[in-house]
Amino acid sequence: MIQRRAFLGGAALLAAGTLAGCGGAKQADKNSSTANQAVKLPTYAAFAGVTPDLAGSADGIRPAFLTYPSERPDSVPEKPGSGGTYRAMVNIYEPLPPGPDKNKLWQAINDKLGVNLELTMVPAGEYGQKLATTLAGNELPDFMLLYGVPNLPRLLKAKFADLTELLSGDAIKEYPNLANIPSQAWKNCVYNGAIYGVPLPRAKIGTGPFIRADIAKKAGMSPQPKSFEEFHELAKAVTDPKQRRWAFSNASYPLTITRVMLNAPNGWREDGGKLTHVNETEEQRKALDVAARFWKEGLVHPDAFGSGVPFLEWFSAGTTVIQPDGYVSWFYYVKNNVNNPTFELDYMRIPGYDGGEGRIAAGRPSFMDGLTAFKQADKEKLREQLRIANWLAAPFGTAEYHLRVYGVEGTHHTVSKSGDPTLTSAGSAQTTVPFRFVTEAPSAIYQPGRPHDAELQHAYETAVVPKAILNPVVGAYSDTQASKGPTIDGKLADTQSEVIQGRKSLQDWDSAVAAWRQAGGDQIRTEYEDQLQKQGGT
Repeated sequence: MIQRRAFLGGAALLAAGTLAGCGGAKQADKNSSTANQAVKLPTYAAFAGVTPDLAGSADGIRPAFLTYPSERPDSVPEKPGSGGTYRAMVNIYEPLPPGPDKNKLWQAINDKLGVNLELTMVPAGEYGQKLATTLAGNELPDFMLLYGVPNLPRLLKAKFADLTELLSGDAIKEYPNLANIPSQAWKNCVYNGAIYGVPLPRAKIGTGPFIRADIAKKAGMSPQPKSFEEFHELAKAVTDPKQRRWAFSNASYPLTITRVMLNAPNGWREDGGKLTHVNETEEQRKALDVAARFWKEGLVHPDAFGSGVPFLEWFSAGTTVIQPDGYVSWFYYVKNNVNNPTFELDYMRIPGYDGGEGRIAAGRPSFMDGLTAFKQADKEKLREQLRIANWLAAPFGTAEYHLRVYGVEGTHHTVSKSGDPTLTSAGSAQTTVPFRFVTEAPSAIYQPGRPHDAELQHAYETAVVPKAILNPVVGAYSDTQASKGPTIDGKLADTQSEVIQGRKSLQDWDSAVAAWRQAGGDQIRTEYEDQLQKQGGT
């Protein structure tokens, strides 16, 4: 979701207490661009055991499957583990599933892994505080999801395993499913001149502008506008307060879409080693002005600035019509409308402001730019942990993937005549165990029983992904961003909301950006620029 903030509330404790006596600045110095650039990333080797109906591409278009593969090859021929117990700490965005004693899926996966894999499942909104207290308490799990952490290079050096020897270059071939993870995602695992974990790969499409095509067409509009003016007309046409329907559930959505129309930077823009943040640009000011206009015209749900806005439910119910959201949401929107025969979902291909094509912002290559780090241990244990991660990273269509996502046939899912799995009530409850937040395979496009949906998604990605705007600081690390970023970014977001609501002006926005720069933005820029310049630019 584009409004999700990764504010790890208690993580600032790390700077003061957890790392005391761990070498301090001397260790921080080792996290240099020169050292990190010298690290040989794991050799990429695409998995070829399952053939998609629509091929993916090296530049980030996902492979698509119109039906579920009838052959499910084993990608891990032997049990990875030798009977021990491993603990992992991960977040979860869904209700907690039954524990392993009452969860046949969990039991089946532990049997296949050959270990007892215990998960501490933390609701995503509470993960930061749990992370801070766990790190401070020194009782670390074997696998630990880390993102948005201040002093991360020093933390990794002090408490987690250097996996470079086991993963760098061709060493990754011992773990072929991990080798199937694109190189870009591995950049988020490199600190201190070493590889410190495994990534959680995410697709380049990132956020997509979902649109209720059925509602747009009923209003006499194409769901594919060709310019800003057509987009504006579409938003007005689908808005009908008397029918309790608005174009958007969130006042920032028009801003997000307009920035794409204007080819705004993806976080930062790099020019000759110098960085400009998107919030400093004229594109941002213009998009902010558009968002304020749309709010004033009543095109946004009037409760958009309330707490706990149920934007998923509004979009599913047709209360709102256009919604930028993560690509995984396609499945959930379809699921929520399974009994609606008129439901038609599509992506809106965002045009250029005055026509032509807009360019989407490429998504993060790893979840929240994070990684799963391994607690320090002897090499044999680390190898076993990597074999476990290799099993969890099994690609779409393999036997291991099928078990992890759909569980045991007859218990957790049934299979249609066309071969598509459908979860049972037990499956819906038990398959939410968040193994995917240890690590997982790169995403594939598939919608059970809806091959046309897969075709729509693949066509959209084919059109927009190759031209997506990259974030030039991917793989770089700013300690100021990790420690101060959530606070100063939050203040800027608050001003943005006030400008949209007409309580403040664009001049107030300019002042807020200046305050952001002084409070840490310029320091963040300097830290990133230093790394980019040592790398020779992007």
